[in-house]
Amino acid sequence: MFDENNALVKVFRSARDRYAESPAVDMRIRLIGTRNRDAREYNLPSSNEVAALIIGNDGETLDHRDITVEKIARGLRRITELHPSYMAMQYPILFPYGEDGFRTKILYNGLVVARGRGRSTVSIREYYAFRIQQRENEGHTLIMVGRLFQQFLVDAYTSIEEERLRYVWKNHKLIRSDLYQGLRDAAIRDDNAASVVGKRVVFPATFTGGPRYMAGSPDLFITVMCNPKWSEITEAMSLIPGQKHDDRPDIVSRMFKIKLDLLLDDLCIHKHFGKVNKIISAELPNKELDPLAYDSVLEFMIHGPCGKDKDKFPCMEKGRCSKHFPKKFTNDTVKDPDGFYTHRRRNNGRTGIKNDIEIDNRSVVPHNLDLIVKYQCHINVEVCNRGRAVKYLFMYIHKGKDRATIVIERNDEKDNCDGETSVRIIDEIKTYLDCRYISASEASWRIFGFNTQFREPTVERLPFHLEDEQQVTYRDGDNTTEVLERPSTTKTKFLQWMEINKKFPDDPNARDLTYAEFPTKWRWVEENLEWVPRKKGRVRGRIYYAYPTSGERHMVPNSSICVSRNYYLCILLNHVKGPRDYKDLKTYNNETYDTFKEACMARGLLDDDGEWDAELKYAGTWSSKPDLQMSIEDIKNVALIEIELLLMETSI
Repeated sequence: MFDENNALVKVFRSARDRYAESPAVDMRIRLIGTRNRDAREYNLPSSNEVAALIIGNDGETLDHRDITVEKIARGLRRITELHPSYMAMQYPILFPYGEDGFRTKILYNGLVVARGRGRSTVSIREYYAFRIQQRENEGHTLIMVGRLFQQFLVDAYTSIEEERLRYVWKNHKLIRSDLYQGLRDAAIRDDNAASVVGKRVVFPATFTGGPRYMAGSPDLFITVMCNPKWSEITEAMSLIPGQKHDDRPDIVSRMFKIKLDLLLDDLCIHKHFGKVNKIISAELPNKELDPLAYDSVLEFMIHGPCGKDKDKFPCMEKGRCSKHFPKKFTNDTVKDPDGFYTHRRRNNGRTGIKNDIEIDNRSVVPHNLDLIVKYQCHINVEVCNRGRAVKYLFMYIHKGKDRATIVIERNDEKDNCDGETSVRIIDEIKTYLDCRYISASEASWRIFGFNTQFREPTVERLPFHLEDEQQVTYRDGDNTTEVLERPSTTKTKFLQWMEINKKFPDDPNARDLTYAEFPTKWRWVEENLEWVPRKKGRVRGRIYYAYPTSGERHMVPNSSICVSRNYYLCILLNHVKGPRDYKDLKTYNNETYDTFKEACMARGLLDDDGEWDAELKYAGTWSSKPDLQMSIEDIKNVALIEIELLLMETSI
């Protein structure tokens, strides 16, 4: 059939011919479970699914992920994922006629491109999101091939991710960054070539999932798991006879997104939660009074049951449950100094049967009963608090992409004495490879463009900078004079905030607000680089954190000491309301001071250790132990700085 109808087969050799000449070696890839890796990222998969393993770390290298085809004339050619024939080459069963797939510059059909959209062509993600839809007037070959469809989804998403990374890597060598003052000085020197000033920008914060993208802090920690028995999924599977939810990760992902949106509406709009004991329960409901609630908790919110006889459970380590189930009975909910809760689990005689094992309240996972009954799935609810609990939960949420450690093995043809096929490593020394793990479920979720993170309320990040020291981003070939004249160079969020205060001197919604409070009444419009009055929405401002020794520093006169100016400016921004310029920030009681530090001292912000205590507490909510420790050399330097400053102030 392929020989007669597939145009690609006529040009390129088929794998059938190649295999007939030299049979392939029987190989396999084995995932390795190890406690030496971060368990949040390196958990072994617990389900039977198709996944892709991409060697290396995202952003560090850009390896070519393509296929190599051989022409009948024995010439080799690389086909990248952007080639129209890529998928037809990879999946001849799905595309028996060698149909073209995605190609660049596919125009939108019949759509007027909105202003600011930035492009008029279909992206690779949009193409595959369109391609995997189930339509009545189209053939269903793609969505009816079971595991091959899962492989197609994974391959499609890795192509999308490769294209995203390619854009970053293609442009990062051309993108540079420098302070406004540095560019201005270069222009004065007639150094108009942008490539000779500034530093290169490697990885933008806007790249979703990159290290600079991860920032924030949660209030509630809620784990939601999809229930493949939801009636909507079951009904969708019935449209094509013989299909199971395992065959359609696209349907499961979309249904989970719908349920998740409804849950977020309950949490953020309808304000579902109240006090802790009303939010969370860790007990079996009364079966006689509420049988539906009892059945729901028993089905979705029971841990294991695990134990010595169930040592294959993922939670089992050295014969014990790593999650410490079953818990101890306790009559009250108690919070420890680190912010972790020990939930009430009374010995009230309520029991149930799970997997032929009798369980009681000690095996119940914390949950919200109303949500469990409504959504009929596993929803674990934990309360966050300041301290290590917030830090741990935040690292869990932003743990990064799933990863796996693998080893490549070759199957021996001989069986061992137990009747099992023995294996041996290809190399004499075992070579373990660190890979990113992409499952079919994750691939379908990301192909549809669903969010991987959500925050309520919205947080407006507020950068600040010293005068004429804002960061300016430009390309190698740009003219420095033209860069300086761009609106984006002089209209930063910080400078435009002070412009609003200058423009509306009598408006209490501007002049009576600090920088962090300003976004509650005003909205930043990136297209116009301006603040406009906010009409709706709940937003909180968050000023970029500044270390006491961070940022651009200046020399203390007659001294070798460098003191941070960013830190003192940050302190003032949290107290001064409605400044119109940098001079206002340094002014207190009609007296203007020379430095931000002097202004802080005049306001009494440095009279005691209160500001330092607040900074330590703030840093402790998100920094790890090494970031909060000072070396012996650091302590000595700080002591010497304070001694020298004291001597200078007393003129000794």
